[in-house]
Amino acid sequence: MEEHTVPHINILHLPEKNTITTVAILPFQNTDGIEGSEETLRKSFFTNLSIKGYNILRLNEVDALLRLANILVFRER
Repeated sequence: MEEHTVPHINILHLPEKNTITTVAILPFQNTDGIEGSEETLRKSFFTNLSIKGYNILRLNEVDALLRLANILVFRER
């Protein structure tokens, strides 16, 4: 039988004391050659910041806003 434990997370700045209330995670650029690693890393950042209590803009909303502003932060394949 597997034991399932919740990892201990150290929170350095509690959300109510932090001046940052909302975070947008921009797309990453893949430089390692492993296909899809940039999206995996971005989703990992999203999950980890969410756990710490930050209000995170949804990734698809960030991408839509970047397109609307005509900002290209990553290369289309």
